[in-house]
Amino acid sequence: MGLSSLKGNSGYLGIDKRAESGSTGTTGNVSIKKHFLERRSGNFAPIVPLPSNTLFFDDFEDGTLTKWSVVNGSEGSYWVAGVTQNSTYPLSSGGTYSCYISTDGTNYNYTTSSDSHIYFDVTVPADAVTMTLDFDWMCNGESTYDYGYVRFTTTAITPVAGTLYSTNRIGGGTSGRFDDVYNALADTEYVHETITLNSGTTDWGVGVTRRFVFSWRSDSSIQNQPPFGVDNVILKYTT
Repeated sequence: MGLSSLKGNSGYLGIDKRAESGSTGTTGNVSIKKHFLERRSGNFAPIVPLPSNTLFFDDFEDGTLTKWSVVNGSEGSYWVAGVTQNSTYPLSSGGTYSCYISTDGTNYNYTTSSDSHIYFDVTVPADAVTMTLDFDWMCNGESTYDYGYVRFTTTAITPVAGTLYSTNRIGGGTSGRFDDVYNALADTEYVHETITLNSGTTDWGVGVTRRFVFSWRSDSSIQNQPPFGVDNVILKYTT
């Protein structure tokens, strides 16, 4: 078999994926985990199976929030997944799509007096000793007033749009805030965050379902763009 036969019609080695929709789907009965090299958005990118200890992953490359429960309500600034429409900031962290706060469903910006949330639930494995939450994020915001935050809670606590939560926050700077004060680079580029949870974490438990909530809040005055944006969210555990 010649190289041209192996190469196929799309200019890359491997299985022709042009008919596949979404970066986490399947082509017929062939799992994406069997695709080892993919042409994504005009770029060559190696695709390997997620580690077996992965509990959750979303790089938002399908342009949706289907892996999340979305609690935007009628807030003026709310969560969307898409191609960031703002020439000042990167499109995303390593891909085409990301998840970010918007005022119109497209543009990456915020307005005053908003509290919106997205969350996912996972069952903590019975043999888990730690869990590690990794993600990329960007945020400027008005110091101490406009920021993102992340919470780890039981499923008994369901966030409500328009409500600010101060308990169970994990990671971030003072009072769990993700903003320019916590990381000065984050006002113009994505930075990486790693949060490790263990038996010393509030509401830790094994063999139970727990909730991870990503939230945005802004007060009633100044806006310092951009708001909270996240990408490449992955949760893993160790035994």
